[in-house]
Order: sequence, then structure tokens, then C-alpha cells
Amino acid sequence: MKRHLKQPLLSAVSGLTGRTAVLLPAQASGRDAILAVRAPYRVDSGVLTVRFDCESAGRLVAKFEPRGSAAGWTSDAAAYAGPSTMTLDLASGRVELDGRALGSVSGGAAVECRRFSWLFTLETSTRTFERRTGHYVPRAGLPVDSAYYNGEDYRDYEAESGAVHAEVITLARAHHARGPALEIGCATGGTVAALLDAGIDAYGMDFSAWAVEQATARVGAGRVAHGDVESDVIPDTIARRAPFHTLVLASVFEHFRHPFAVLEQLTRLTAPGALLILMTSNADSLTHRIFGADWEGYFDWTHHGVDAVSAATVREGLRRLGWRIEQMTTHHVWDGSDDPTRATLRDWFSADARFERLLVERDLGDFITCVAVRD
Repeated sequence: MKRHLKQPLLSAVSGLTGRTAVLLPAQASGRDAILAVRAPYRVDSGVLTVRFDCESAGRLVAKFEPRGSAAGWTSDAAAYAGPSTMTLDLASGRVELDGRALGSVSGGAAVECRRFSWLFTLETSTRTFERRTGHYVPRAGLPVDSAYYNGEDYRDYEAESGAVHAEVITLARAHHARGPALEIGCATGGTVAALLDAGIDAYGMDFSAWAVEQATARVGAGRVAHGDVESDVIPDTIARRAPFHTLVLASVFEHFRHPFAVLEQLTRLTAPGALLILMTSNADSLTHRIFGADWEGYFDWTHHGVDAVSAATVREGLRRLGWRIEQMTTHHVWDGSDDPTRATLRDWFSADARFERLLVERDLGDFITCVAVRD
């Protein structure tokens, strides 16, 4: 449906029925056409195993769809005789269905894309079943450099981080933030630059040397320092600006191995009455409870402390360290899988205010936004 027609039509239907009209994907009504599949989102071993539960015999076609520039691959139609198992060997790209070779998605080479999906189509004598599944390959120990910010973790960090910069400024203005301000995990300097543009004297620190180079080019020398706040001494260029009246931890708290120990150290650099703007993940979220090890929070290999950070631990940790919470909420559904069954949570959140309110009131959102003041 054309965009310029969609919203007026939905509004008209809503007005006529007294209900809220929304458009859902075609799969939402295809109860008898969704192929029953069990497969992990996170592929921890070198082999992805996909299990098909459909009892009906037919012909199965599997289409491999990598994200990025890599070419896709489609199998020939293969005989399907009932519940079956398909495997993808990531080292060779070899695909097998119940031990029968279907081919290789990568011509015999290793599968190098980090995210990919499968589109399965099963033709039986009575109907056609279809299902898309989403998957990712975890990383560990890679440098946090240009590749991390442009494909390995973020697709395009500069484009994706703009909303975070804007929200920090909105919160800073609403709570009368003043300088000097310190952002830990400043990455390429977008938030530091936004704070400066808002008239707040701001400085940053990040453990990625590549990101600090980008940030320095953006905000000028002397404002951003390279260092790991968990293992290094705070650089003098930062320490001599203390005490800070504003502390920003935006999308970084979950990266620390010991998040609250880091906050305790940083608190010493702040002045009484300082403002804390904290934006982080929530390990007690609904999606984490549903998906477990397949939670999106585990996608980034630098999320060392993601399990330690939740709405409950943030409340307790801030209180213990002498911070008084001014406002705090959890929000959003965080999931990057292409699987339409997982997309239902994203659809509900965007379309149903009741579901959004449920997540907020029960602290079940995937992200936490918190503003606190140091006593």
C-alpha cells in the first residue's frame, strides 16, 4: 500500500469501527502457512542446525540471504519426507538436509557475513508453507575500530547514534545540566559535539583509539582522551577538568565488566549535585526472558557486563553509590532477527500503546533511560 494512502485509510477504519486499525505483515494471518521451524538466532558452534517440524511430505527450497554485499544462494528443490534437519557448516558453507548434500552457500569457502537469514519454502500436495529465520555469528576479541562501527557491530554508527545524541541533549536541557560534562564511551564524539553546541563545556573518553581519532577531528584537540576506564588511570587531560557537574554514560554501561565499580570510580570525579544521564540495556527485559541466550543484548562481543545491568540493579546501585534517581524508565523492544515470529514483539510495541505501557510499568523494556543527581 502506498504510504500516502496508508495512514488516512487506517484512520478512517479506526473512526468507523471505534477500534485501532493497524497493518500487520501477511504472515500474521497465515496460521496454516507458517512453516514450523526451530533454529537458533545466535550460532555459537561452527554449524547452524535448523529443525523442521512439518509432518507433510513435499519439496523444500532453501534460500540463503546474507546481509551486506555477499551474494545469496538458492538450493534446488529437495525431497522432504517429514520432520527433518538441515545443517549449514560455516567453515565451508556446505548445506545438508538429513545428511544429503544440497550444495554450498559460499562455493566451498567459509561463510564470512556476520548476519544472515534463510527463506524456506515447502510445497506439499495441499498447500505452500514458508518461513524466514534470522541468524548471527558471535565475535570475540576483535578490535573496536572502523569495522566495528561500520558493519561488524553497527551497520552505520553515525546514522544509528544520532537519536542517542539528541536524547542526551533533551535530557540535559530538561534537567538543567551544566559543565564541565564528561562522557565515558564517547565513541566518535557525536554527543560531546552536541553538548558543546548546546553551550555545555564537554569532554570525552573512550577505549577505542580509532574512535578517539574520529572524535578529536570532530571536536578538537584536548577534549577527548583515549583510555580504558576499567584498567587505566584516568588521563590527566580528563582528570584536571574535575569535578564534573554532568556525567554521561550513553550506551556504554553494559560494556564494562564491572559496571557499578566503574560508576563508583567515576562518582569520585563529580561534584555534589552533579547530574548523571545513564542510557543502558536491561537484562530483565521481556525479550531476554523469552529468548534467553538468543537475546539481542549478546550480539555485541564487547557487552561484557550486559547480564549485570537491569532496572533492579541500576536502582540499587545508584542508591548505594549516592545517586538519587530523578526519572527512570525502560522502553523499546530490541531485536534484529529477520524471523517474523520474533518481529511480533516489535510490531506490538509500535502499534499497541497498551503493550508499550505494560513494558514500562513492569520494567520489561530492553533499554533503560535514567537521570539521577548526586547527593
